[in-house]
Amino acid sequence: MFFSCALICVIIMHKENDSYAKEHMINSCAYAAYILPQTSGPGETGKGRNNLQQENDITFKEFWRDNDRFADLFNGTLFQGRPVVDARQLREADTDVSGRIVGKTRKESYKRNRDVVKKLYRGTEFVILGLEDQSHIHYAMPLRSMGYDYFNYTKEYKEICRRNRRENRLRGRSAGEYLSGFLKTDRLHPVFTLVVYYGEEPWDGPYSLKDLMTDLPLELESSFCDYRMNLVQMIKEDPGNFTHPDVSALFDLVQLIYKDDPKGLQKKYSDVEVDKDVFDVVKAITSLDIKVVPGNERGKAKMWSTLKKWQQESYESGKQAGELAGYESGERAGYESGKQAGYLSGERAARAALIGQMLKNHWDVDAIHNATAIPVDEIRAVQRESNLTN
Repeated sequence: MFFSCALICVIIMHKENDSYAKEHMINSCAYAAYILPQTSGPGETGKGRNNLQQENDITFKEFWRDNDRFADLFNGTLFQGRPVVDARQLREADTDVSGRIVGKTRKESYKRNRDVVKKLYRGTEFVILGLEDQSHIHYAMPLRSMGYDYFNYTKEYKEICRRNRRENRLRGRSAGEYLSGFLKTDRLHPVFTLVVYYGEEPWDGPYSLKDLMTDLPLELESSFCDYRMNLVQMIKEDPGNFTHPDVSALFDLVQLIYKDDPKGLQKKYSDVEVDKDVFDVVKAITSLDIKVVPGNERGKAKMWSTLKKWQQESYESGKQAGELAGYESGERAGYESGKQAGYLSGERAARAALIGQMLKNHWDVDAIHNATAIPVDEIRAVQRESNLTN
């Protein structure tokens, strides 16, 4: 598909006096981006996305809409910690980059929404900073990222063309300006897109458009117009690169959880308060069923205390359910001994359910024993039966 698009562009450039060819030269890249499915990232909407996925999308977007966090993310990744992006100069921008692809014989509409977009003002001018959240590896991500940039540029180009015609700026201009609707002095604002990958597995997909190509002949390689996306992997980025406590804590906590390191969590965060927004994002990324209880009016909570509370609530809930099931089973049998046997059976079932859930959430045997006082032999038995390993 990609080599065919490149060949079309060569033919179109050769037919530069053909108006039909010009029209398709403008729209060929848009159509290539248009036909790409929009189904794999947390910031995307579409058929098949359940309520939990959509809720997580909103969680990610709300977290990064905060100007201070947004600025720190860009500074800590794209600019090696240098304060290039000033949060005070950021303004919210429209995330809708939908439009139409108009051809001689057809008209296609496309709907695209970016996750978070902001304008960084420098005096009277600005640059556009876009953020795209990605939960899973996408093996055409450079093309998608390039498409988003293209949509932003096309949207501004069309706005300038409409303004020029509305204000009669094209009158008396050259043929090139009149046909393009774009004055020789008109300029577009630069777009920078940052893709944040939240997955547990290291990114093994392409980083650039060139990575998507079949082998290029050596004599053509230097002339190839490449596009390299700006990718941030949450599992690899050093939390020390960030100065905002929420951003640093988010990267650090997710890395510790992905490393199956509850002891490291306890050691580092036993007395540390973390903003509840960070908890929400950690929960969305790792699928940990944690409930945040604000520790004060600022909406913060101690990280390790909250994890222990979540663990204890899971244990009590499972225990009560097991006890109730066992009690009712024994009562129906009509024997006191049946009640007691059912009670004990229910308790064992509740403990097994709790152990299984904690193993799935990457707790090791010693950590489960220390937190619940369940015997190590019982924990290991459940681990063997469930084929769950640390």
